[in-house]
Order: sequence, then C-alpha cells, then structure tokens
Amino acid sequence: KGPPPKKPPRAFEATRKSAAEHIYMEPFEHLRSHSEGTESPSAGSTASTASSREFRESPTKPELHYLCTDVTGLQEERSFEKIYDQVGEIVTVAFDKSVSDANITLLPPEESGERIRSTRKEPSTNLSRSCTEKRRDYVRRTSTLYGTLHRRESVDVSGGKSSVQQTDLFRMCLLVEFNSITNTAHIKSHFPPDSVIPRNVEQLVFPCGAKQNEGRPREGQDYSLILTNDEGERLYGYCRRILPENSEILLPMAYCLLTDTKAPGFYGKLLKEIETRHGQTKSQFTRMLQDLIELKLPPPGQVLSVKLSPTSNNTGCKSPGLSPDFSCISTASFLNTDLVFLRRPSDVRLESSDLWLLHRTLGSELLLHVFGTLLLERKVVLFSESVSLVASCILALVEILYPFQWQYTLITVIPHRLLEICQAPFPILVGSCCEVDEMVIDDGIVVNLDTRRMTQCCGDEMTLIPAKLRNSLLVSLEMYNALNEDKFLLSVLIAEAFLRFFIEIFENSAQESVFNKEKLINSHPNPSVQIFLEWFVETAMFHHFLKTRFTRAGEKSYKIFEARLL
Repeated sequence: KGPPPKKPPRAFEATRKSAAEHIYMEPFEHLRSHSEGTESPSAGSTASTASSREFRESPTKPELHYLCTDVTGLQEERSFEKIYDQVGEIVTVAFDKSVSDANITLLPPEESGERIRSTRKEPSTNLSRSCTEKRRDYVRRTSTLYGTLHRRESVDVSGGKSSVQQTDLFRMCLLVEFNSITNTAHIKSHFPPDSVIPRNVEQLVFPCGAKQNEGRPREGQDYSLILTNDEGERLYGYCRRILPENSEILLPMAYCLLTDTKAPGFYGKLLKEIETRHGQTKSQFTRMLQDLIELKLPPPGQVLSVKLSPTSNNTGCKSPGLSPDFSCISTASFLNTDLVFLRRPSDVRLESSDLWLLHRTLGSELLLHVFGTLLLERKVVLFSESVSLVASCILALVEILYPFQWQYTLITVIPHRLLEICQAPFPILVGSCCEVDEMVIDDGIVVNLDTRRMTQCCGDEMTLIPAKLRNSLLVSLEMYNALNEDKFLLSVLIAEAFLRFFIEIFENSAQESVFNKEKLINSHPNPSVQIFLEWFVETAMFHHFLKTRFTRAGEKSYKIFEARLL
C-alpha cells in the first residue's frame, strides 16, 4: 500500500507546539490556487465553503495578515487606580494630624513581618540651639567644598521618574570576564567597537573579585551599578552574569549595558534576551547588538518590539504572577526569529522592587536611621556578601530621597582596592562586599545588611528626623501589609511614604519660584520641623533642587512632587 492520500489544506491552518505557545494562523493567500482547483465539496459543507470563499475573495485588504491568539501582555494595561487610591489612603492615615507623637517600638525585622508591638514615649528629642547650629555649619561647609555636581539635561535627574528627551536604547554593551588566576577582571569584548569605555568599569562589574564567584548557585546573577564622571554626569550599568544552559553555576563572565536612563526592570529583561544568546556565532551576536543599538528607548507605558535570532530553548521571559507592566510580554517565533516585546510601565516606579527589598532587609526603624543620615549628608556605607543585594539597596536609598538627589560620591559596590574612599573627608554613599568594620568612619553610619545591624554610627540618628514625621513614616511603612499586592506595588507604597514626608515639610512652598529661606522655615507650624529646616536648606541636595526645579528638565523630573503639593 502506498502512503495515505494527503488531505487538502484548509484555508486557515493553526498549529500549537505546546500548551504554553500561542496559536499563529498561516496566511491563506498561497492556498487560493489550490482551493480553486479542488473538487466541489459535498452538499453538507456548501454553506461553510461559500462563506470561506467569500472571506478569501474580500477586496477590502489585499495584504497578507497573520491572525493569532492575543499575545499575553499586549492587552490594555492593568489599571492601578484602585490600588493607588489604597496607597494614598494608607499614607494619608499615617500622616494624619491625629497621629500621636509617641514613639513606635518594633519587633526585629525577622519577626512577624515587623508588626507594631507597642507604643511608648521616647526620651525627649528637643535639640539644643548649639546642636542645630553645629549641623547647619557642617552641611554648609560640606556643600561649599564638595557638593558641586553639574548634570546634562539629557541625564535623568529624577532617578528614573522621567527624562527630557527620548534616548538611544543603550550606549554600549560590554562582556567582562574575571580571571581567577590573576584575580583581575578585563573587558573581553565591547560594542560598538569604536565606543569610549569608561575607565575601570570592569572593576565595578566584578568589584568583589574571586569572592563574587563564591556562594550559592545563581546568586547575584543580576545587579546594577552607577558611574559618575568629574562633571557629575551619571551612567547606569545593568549587569547579568552568564548562566550556561542546564547549569546552576554562574560563569565568571557578565554582560553590562551602559545607558543614561534608570530603568532596571526594562534593561533586566533586555539583558536576559542577550545573555541567553551568548553561544551564538560572533557575526550573529554582532548583528543582534547592531539592531538593538539603533533603536530608541520607548517612553514609559510604551512597548519595544525587536526581532532576535532564536535561542536553543525558547521559553520566553514571562514572570508568573506579575502584571504585563513588570514582565517581558512575549517571545514569539516568526520565520526563524524571535519577536520580543518589552514594555515599560506607565509609572516608572514600577520598574524595580528595590525599595521593597531595602525595607525587608533593614526594617522600618533602621531604614529611618539611614534616611536621616542621608538628609544630613553624612557618609553611608552598606555591607553585604551579596553583590546584588547591596547594589539594589544603594539604588533604593537614592530613590527615597526624591525629589532630592544625592550630590556626592555614589558607588553601588566599591572595589576592594578603593575602600580607602570610605575614610575621605567628604560624604559618600557606597556599598561594599568587603568588611569595613576595622575602618573608622567619621561623620557617618555603617550598616551590615546580612545581620541587619549598625556597626558604626554617630549616635544622634534618632533625632535627625522631626519626631512627629518620623512616627508617621514608621506607621506608613508598617501598614504596607494592608495591601495584598506584589513587591513592585509595595515599592510604590514605600516611595509614596517618603514622598509624603517631603510634602509635609514643603507644603507651603508650592510654585514659589523665588526662594525665601526665612519664610520657608517660619511657614511650618511645627517647631521640630523648623529646626530641621534650619540645617536642611543648607545642604547640597536642597541647593540643587532649587537650581533645577523650574528648569525645563525640572518640570518633568519633579512632576510627581509638584502634583502632590497642589
């Protein structure tokens, strides 16, 4: 017997390779001649065949089209209005005028999710005039000597809130390798070939040397870094260690994308696509990077679609349990390419969960100690054996200062050979994977993230933030458990709580283009806030805020802040 007769092709053919794969319809144009030459169908199928022929011969659109099931995530964005309303209500309740000035004592971070245990009166935090003047003189002197950063308008001064113009997708892509024999990192390749590589960037990609290759498998595969040049211009670096297929051990190599924009969620998804194609030929890989670098970064709320060569195991990069705002929308196969869709969330604060991770690691009370230290522009050094953890926490500390910006040295994870910077006379905000307990850090705080303890401090951290606002912050940070949401939305709640802190302080300065120091200080009815303002208005971050608030860049950078003031 010969082979069974082939069935005539249907006008629409759909195939599904797996339950997780979308259905893609084959174009019917190439089947028209075959269909017209086949025998007449049976009487029982006359109606359906006539309907099919009528559809095929419809003159409305002569072009070919692919019909498919809805690609996950391309539907309308999930509406967060209801959740944002809940966030606003929680923060409003916490900062309500009826909140008691009593201090809040918390359980340790590891117990019961840090629920409020009891309230008690804390010792009097009335500051003497000499203490206030001492702080004012310190920030005034420090700001004058060291707080002079100048930024280009194209640099995102909001820490990710917006940008003045649409930028290129990235500046360059580096492949950095660590040599365990020489105990040094070097750049194995870079794209574009003629790009100017920032000095010593390879040391920031592998700041911990051989120690970075130790620990649990797959730990610290993704992390970020910040580069600052002499003019204060910042570059964000997003790194991803290479994980071989079917392996649990990371290779001592990492891809690093350098860009002007803070968008860790978006670039993390893009890096995953790049890293999974590590085994391609040099020509294929170069072609992919060339196609990518010619694209523009999509504005918040928009989607970037790009065709990439397929991976050996095309599983996409959807994150279960997350909304389309947080995940790679789809990786669909078309003609031996992967059509990858990457969405930026409309609210770019949803780009990462760094704030949630920071709060989970430090707890509310220790977080406020660090926050107050940053406001006084003292040194802050975070230590952890995890590169990913310490880098995320440093970036999160930058976020909670919004609408203000750290104006001094900022290093996400400092290389071992540069640890002496921690003893410099100027303020720093750095992370480290190397122990710094043996160093004496003047005018600052050292926090061990792994043990959740301060190892060095000045002793007055409790008094840096006005008592009433400090208690309101504590309450709002603890009330996040009222939201049964994921860590991205909880990060928004934390951001809103710290933003509300600044709104309470500057609520009487909305749209005042001419700054009057005395008027601002005396405009607040709370004496403790007036004392706080006496020294805070002398900080470098406040001077930078005044300088940029009503500029073209500031109109977008401080949009959220200005909206809350109204």
